[in-house]
Amino acid sequence: FPCAPPPRSSPSTTADTGSSTAANPETSCEAALIVAERILRTVQTNFFDENSGTKITVSIGVSEYSDGESMNDFIKRTDKAMYNAKGKGRNCITFLMP
Repeated sequence: FPCAPPPRSSPSTTADTGSSTAANPETSCEAALIVAERILRTVQTNFFDENSGTKITVSIGVSEYSDGESMNDFIKRTDKAMYNAKGKGRNCITFLMP
């Protein structure tokens, strides 16, 4: 369940999960959101902290590269999308358009 509606297709997308950032220049935004959803669901149903019994949550930000945008700005926007997901209560995916 993306927190934002699926955006138009793009030749360049990136996703930020807080501890890592992944970019794929050949992935559409729709495909990136599908992968993000699969990651979220897999973690949500299969992972928990064995010491405390607490379920682990995932916050994922996805963004689309805009022609002429610096890589630094692109990654910053993706990072902002991830923090927006965290702000919505975690276990969430957000997308920020350029």
